[in-house]
Amino acid sequence: MNFYYECSECKKTFSGDEMMYVCPDCSSEQKPGCETRGVLFIRYDIEEFKSKAKNIFSNKGNRDFFKYYELFPVKEIDNVSRLDVGNSPIHKLSEDLYIFDDTRNPSCSYKDRASLLTAAKALDYGVNTIVAASTGNAASSLACIASSLRGLKCILCVPENAPQAKITQMLMFGADVVRVKGTYDDAFELSLRLTEERGYFNRNTAYNPFTVEGKKSSAYEIFDVFRNDMPDNIFIPVGDGVIISGVYKGLEDLLKVGILNKMPKIVACQAEGSSVIADAYKRGGEIVNDPKASTLADSILVQAPRNSIMAVDFLKRYNGDSVKVSDKSILDAMQELASSSGVFSEPAAACAYAGWKSFKKKNNSKQKDLILITGNGLKDIQSAQKQVSMPQPISAMDYLKIGK
Repeated sequence: MNFYYECSECKKTFSGDEMMYVCPDCSSEQKPGCETRGVLFIRYDIEEFKSKAKNIFSNKGNRDFFKYYELFPVKEIDNVSRLDVGNSPIHKLSEDLYIFDDTRNPSCSYKDRASLLTAAKALDYGVNTIVAASTGNAASSLACIASSLRGLKCILCVPENAPQAKITQMLMFGADVVRVKGTYDDAFELSLRLTEERGYFNRNTAYNPFTVEGKKSSAYEIFDVFRNDMPDNIFIPVGDGVIISGVYKGLEDLLKVGILNKMPKIVACQAEGSSVIADAYKRGGEIVNDPKASTLADSILVQAPRNSIMAVDFLKRYNGDSVKVSDKSILDAMQELASSSGVFSEPAAACAYAGWKSFKKKNNSKQKDLILITGNGLKDIQSAQKQVSMPQPISAMDYLKIGK
């Protein structure tokens, strides 16, 4: 699919012939430790996109990433990993509640969608080293995808407090892991230096425009299942703002060409202690970063959301909503979701379930709801252990006597 870039802020367009990360004009206003300025959209010729989309959605078969590859800006797909990314199950929990279960991707995370597309673009550009900054999921995802491709190396910059389970994943996949003293923002700045000084392809969320593009694939899957009987509300866990922007972008693509007839209400779910995007939306769009942000949900712990401008703009344009929940409600949601549905989510993903519960207390009308569960609970087993008590050892004979 031929494409061009469009700046999400100044709306200038640029040829897709060369790799670009951010708008050269808007990014000149960038301040260290702040949201990324001039994040780029990937845009297509609307008639070409419409023709291909109509053909693809005429088939109701398999929903993996490769079904939709003609709707993405990649030249070559045959050499890309054939790991099973996408085709995520949508569980019906009740008459009006559905769970989009992305815990079953190869690295057990939604981030595999962006990693697959950025890996494809690295191959397009003939680059053999990808660098990324991450609190854990994006890094372990990139390590997973890169390990399945010949000759593709990845260097991962993670904050020193990234969960050990996620770092273990990265190392097992053979990645070069750099634990950076400091925060995610410190890791992000190091990755930018490596890109500028060594020419590595940068996969960073809200910096590489193909991350938003890769994450829109879930929107295609959701539409493929529901068609024009779409959910009324979609609940999404939000950190940097890229997943919610990707879902909006995918649905907007279909809306623009008349395939989708109405944009669902999308609800940004954030932890109370890390809620820059939710707060910005409620105050009408003004973004105020939070250097003291704190939550046990590490995947959505962000002091300066890199994609906040785009995410808040989408929420405003399509009349979305936002909700904040406590860390305790996130832990409770993890346990309730697992015990009632068999879906074991990490805290960040459970934030969306907790957000749904909070939203329904205030909006109890009968509507169809879909919750995105974006990461597996085994990625942060320490948080899950806070919700359970380990049983004490007991002999088999003593146990048999219980209840007699």
